[in-house]
Amino acid sequence: MPAKKQSANWYIAATHYLTAGFVVPLLGGLVAGILLAALNVNNPTQLYVIRALVAVVLIYLGVMYSARYVNKTYVITDARKIVNLSTIYIIVLSVIFIAFPAWYAASKGLVTSTNDIQFQALNVIITVVVFYFASKKYIKAG
Repeated sequence: MPAKKQSANWYIAATHYLTAGFVVPLLGGLVAGILLAALNVNNPTQLYVIRALVAVVLIYLGVMYSARYVNKTYVITDARKIVNLSTIYIIVLSVIFIAFPAWYAASKGLVTSTNDIQFQALNVIITVVVFYFASKKYIKAG
């Protein structure tokens, strides 16, 4: 087994966020979206609930996968710093992904659904909480 790499906390946190908070949810979300389209789910409330559940499951599975990789690959001296930094990354980027499209639509006079924005905000809060606590559980110093 190769020796663990010594890297800066921000780099390890970015690797963790990109894997657990971006790549796994993106790929899993694409699969879920295709399945939902094939099942012809059209009720907005059902879609919101299904999307939220899928997001939580994908974040949790992504954290488990990423933590296994990060723990095996990098020397982690302070797991708390990795967890906190990666959580900050997911919060900031999630807010940007919600706020920028909403701002753009409002600036162009396009109608945006407050229900959709509220759902997205609630979904971000839930996924950030799941991301944080799962990361805290699985990322270990050593």
